[in-house]
Amino acid sequence: YEHRGGNVRLNCYNVEQDPENFASLEKEVEEARPRFPSVGVSYFQGPFQEHSDKILRLIPESEDTFVFIDPFGPKGVELDEVMRFLVRRRSEVFITFMSNYIGRFMTDAHKAGLVDAIFATDEWRDLVGLPTTSQQTGAVQLYGKQLQKKGLEMGKELYVLPIDVAFEDRSANQYHLIHVSQHPKGRLAMEESVGKVKRLSTQEALFTLGPEIEQHALKALRANPQGMRALDLAGKVWFRSWYASWPTDIKEAIRTLESTGEAEVRTHNGRSRPRGGLEERDLVVLKGGR
Repeated sequence: YEHRGGNVRLNCYNVEQDPENFASLEKEVEEARPRFPSVGVSYFQGPFQEHSDKILRLIPESEDTFVFIDPFGPKGVELDEVMRFLVRRRSEVFITFMSNYIGRFMTDAHKAGLVDAIFATDEWRDLVGLPTTSQQTGAVQLYGKQLQKKGLEMGKELYVLPIDVAFEDRSANQYHLIHVSQHPKGRLAMEESVGKVKRLSTQEALFTLGPEIEQHALKALRANPQGMRALDLAGKVWFRSWYASWPTDIKEAIRTLESTGEAEVRTHNGRSRPRGGLEERDLVVLKGGR
């Protein structure tokens, strides 16, 4: 806001169920509002699900939308509820995924219906009985894959970035944050933001990174013989390998493909390219039409 000299248009739709927390939220925001006159604020008391339809109607479909779903407990992250906010092309979601609580619910027969709704599948039953850490990891992986599956059914690729919230005095994660975007630029921005917060870290142990990054890139280039912008190519990799890092894994994969003569990079602005230098808009082209 200050970077733009106060000239920013932003509308916030704040939802809080707990009456005491709602009063505190409204008080704190209203005290700050005189400093940010161009920011609009609306308040909704009650469960998020009760107000999501109304909020969606208030937001024009052409507007960029960032939805932060932060429930206390597992309710509110049911897959179909989340996907409603990803139907629009210019929207992304950031979910507090209470992997610890959800794991406990897996062994409660009375909660089976809720867990089914969270994952939109009964495959979570394969996670029952696993050690806590493995169960949380499996739940995050299944949830992300289900998000991507639903996205493909709508004709779009979703970029999923899970972030584990770890505490030094706990053997398992308390919960995860899951960012879902529809554009590689959004995925890159979140990766950069996470990198600046020491308390949070992407849990790369979930997936093994390595030569498969290059294979994902090659597959995408073969499907696009005219070439791809480097960031768009990164999006194809991120769809399949959630934890691939732009500055290390993906750039390094492109450099490797260059060194082996399988691809070439054409700068977008005709600049002199330093050794290994790569920008988001540079064109990566498969050599030899392989």
